[in-house]
Amino acid sequence: MATTTASLTINSGDLTSDVLTLTTSQTLYDSAGTTGPTLTSGLVRVNGFGSEGVLVANGSYAGNAYVYIKNTDSTYTNSCEISIGNNAMGDLYGGQFMFIPWDTTVDIEAHNVSASTVLEYIVIHTA
Repeated sequence: MATTTASLTINSGDLTSDVLTLTTSQTLYDSAGTTGPTLTSGLVRVNGFGSEGVLVANGSYAGNAYVYIKNTDSTYTNSCEISIGNNAMGDLYGGQFMFIPWDTTVDIEAHNVSASTVLEYIVIHTA
């Protein structure tokens, strides 16, 4: 049985009146809740494709899937909007990343992408 665990740690010395440290993790499972994902797309880098386009196409993967997306741009203001199907997830600014579960029947799209911005992603999936 494959075991894949996603972890997130947030540290801040000045967000609240006390030092904040938050750490959480989750084991990723297939749709039956028994086995972890055993497959990955590998790291895919997409050079700026201009205004908008499909980043990860529906039907490319099956089963339970999780997606890591990073805007590798070093300029924070070079953002792009990430949407799944017709639903905007939000803006991903230069240097930011996101990790989300993904329904593989809908496209993941990037909108308002600068021609020089490089996005990278990894799909972790079960089938």
